[in-house]
Amino acid sequence: MKTRKVSWSQCRRLASTMTIAAFAAAILLTISPVAHGVVTHWYKLDETTGTTASDSAFSGDDGTLQNGSDFSTDSVTGVFGNALKLDEPADHYIDIPNSSTLPQAQQSRTIMAWVQSDDDWQSHGIWTAYNLNDIEWSIGTLQGSGTMLWRYKDDLTDPDPNDPNNPLGIDSIRETELDGTGVGGVNITGDPNAFHHFAMTLDPNGIDTVYIDGNAVAPDNTTNGWGAGNAGFSIGRRNNSRHWDGAIDEFAIFQGKLGQSQIQNIMANGVPEPSTVTLLLMGLVFGAWGLFHRRSRRRR
Repeated sequence: MKTRKVSWSQCRRLASTMTIAAFAAAILLTISPVAHGVVTHWYKLDETTGTTASDSAFSGDDGTLQNGSDFSTDSVTGVFGNALKLDEPADHYIDIPNSSTLPQAQQSRTIMAWVQSDDDWQSHGIWTAYNLNDIEWSIGTLQGSGTMLWRYKDDLTDPDPNDPNNPLGIDSIRETELDGTGVGGVNITGDPNAFHHFAMTLDPNGIDTVYIDGNAVAPDNTTNGWGAGNAGFSIGRRNNSRHWDGAIDEFAIFQGKLGQSQIQNIMANGVPEPSTVTLLLMGLVFGAWGLFHRRSRRRR
């Protein structure tokens, strides 16, 4: 078998070409709205029939509508396409099964959704709760006070062996009043039919930042014994109670913490398809490889 020797100049050209490709990929990732995060779970909630809430991310962890909820009767106009209207008196919610693709402890992530309330934001209800893999979170409105509640716990962080109620971790709390002054410059006490965008970024130490309609609100992390309270992952309830009364659209979880400009980009343009960045990067790599071979043929 004949073996072709590769000259030093060809090696240099290959290194140069691949460097250009890597540089272009870095630029692409920098300008991408998900530059520092990969969407792992994404429920568009734009189905019009059935009881399956499809996961449009790579994970494929489809959710199931519960207690008579059905897209045929509960699909409403959302921010991007349709949304799902959850009925609190009927205890509607979405159950998402446990799997290895769900968030793990000691991982940073971003949780976001467009949310609409049928109660002027003054009633109680939880629009997402999670209690799996040593972590917990709950996001919603505090019962009886109209206070927006953000709670997160990572059982493997900040151990305190001297605290019998919290020997393994810390609950990070963020409570935000939804009053007429608005939060972070945003007034969300107006039209009850309006959708508002909520996002929170998490790291192993707790809640990093809360975003309301794209405006950052610094969290007030404190130690507390309250967590999600139910085993599993739900959209629209906590602990088989405190069901959300209103609509939810574009619920997404990202691996990693997105920045404010990235969150605002998603608000304006929607969650990008998970394959977009991957395909562009593959195109850059294979394009660079083809360019190297074309150059090599010309110099033979």
